[in-house]
Amino acid sequence: MTARRVIQTNMRGPELRRFYDEHAQRLYAFLLNLTRDEADTRDLLQDVFVKLARDPGLLNGVRDERAFLIRLAHNAAIDLIRRRGTRDKTREQFAAEIISPFAPASDPDEQTFRAALAKLIGPRDTGEADRSKSFVPQPRSERAEFMAA
Repeated sequence: MTARRVIQTNMRGPELRRFYDEHAQRLYAFLLNLTRDEADTRDLLQDVFVKLARDPGLLNGVRDERAFLIRLAHNAAIDLIRRRGTRDKTREQFAAEIISPFAPASDPDEQTFRAALAKLIGPRDTGEADRSKSFVPQPRSERAEFMAA
């Protein structure tokens, strides 16, 4: 198809194959230049053509197939980069917010909870003999006393 002709296609079977064969190599090079990662490039290329297969009406009225596909690919790459940036920022925030259960707490309920947790867990590393004691089941009466406290 020429760049001057308006595209009207149903994008099924052979038409989609032709479209892929004509444009996939150039789009792959374009996306690889943006992402610098082959796996991401393959994923994005697949996403672009799956989008076209699911919604063939996207091409209705398009004058230049190649320019339209480059715009689709560019938008997909930008979306990926933004998602990754947001995900990384969120991970950094959560990593900074991790609080040790043994750290001091300002809330009285949380202080009580942490004290009970520390009592249950006990000292961290007291040696082999003490570690084996922590696996001995407690009688119900002792557990009930602990839970009531």
